[in-house]
Amino acid sequence: MIDIDAMTGQGFEEYFAEILSQRGYCIERRNGGRGDGGADILATSPDGTRWAVQCKRHTANVSRPVIRELLGTVASEHYGRKPWLVTTAFLTEPAWELAIDNEVQVTDRTSLLELIAETEDAEAVRTPAGRKFVSEYPIPRLIKALAAFAVAGGCVAFFLKASPSQPRLPGKGCPAGYVCMYTVDGLINSTPEHKYYSYGCYNLYNEFGTRYILNSQTSGAEALLYKGYGCSGLAITIPHLDTWHGSVSPIYSILVTP
Repeated sequence: MIDIDAMTGQGFEEYFAEILSQRGYCIERRNGGRGDGGADILATSPDGTRWAVQCKRHTANVSRPVIRELLGTVASEHYGRKPWLVTTAFLTEPAWELAIDNEVQVTDRTSLLELIAETEDAEAVRTPAGRKFVSEYPIPRLIKALAAFAVAGGCVAFFLKASPSQPRLPGKGCPAGYVCMYTVDGLINSTPEHKYYSYGCYNLYNEFGTRYILNSQTSGAEALLYKGYGCSGLAITIPHLDTWHGSVSPIYSILVTP
């Protein structure tokens, strides 16, 4: 069996994407990095389920903040996909509890090694490209053929039918007409930390760390996040029904515009 502990982080991402590919998943993107939106792999399973996969080649156990961050980034950047955490290690008990409560698919070290063994031992169907398709479950011939085609060359439109157009953070406890700010936990629980309704500038004062800002205003109004006190300095535009996330500091400010 291949030594997963000898892999680099990027190598592990590539290897797990290959496992998914051999199991009939359509890989839309592999290898994360800067700007990946918290997902190393974007994939669609043979049954049409769309996944945002985060790979952690760790030796230490995965802790609760990793699950929180995955949930937050999937909600803001990959709406319509289900979160999936894959790790060469194990999870702490609090991390497992959060994952279960929020329906995060988890493949820890034990289940990963079992998956690798199953994939290596499974009967494979060779495609013209020399790649493999491994049937994880009995599926109709048509779906199996489509999955094999996806592995051979690309994604099948049947698998990748897009969700209806909608805001990246629909609802989330932010009423229409407001600009709302969330902590990671607040985003998961649909509980805004602050709600801004009246037009004007709002200083963030004692805010530190990762925050999510949802512009739920009406009539196409924009919101602006300034990296300076009193709505000064560099500004980031948050379009109508869109969201921004990143680290903030007490000198940041938000401008609610008509």
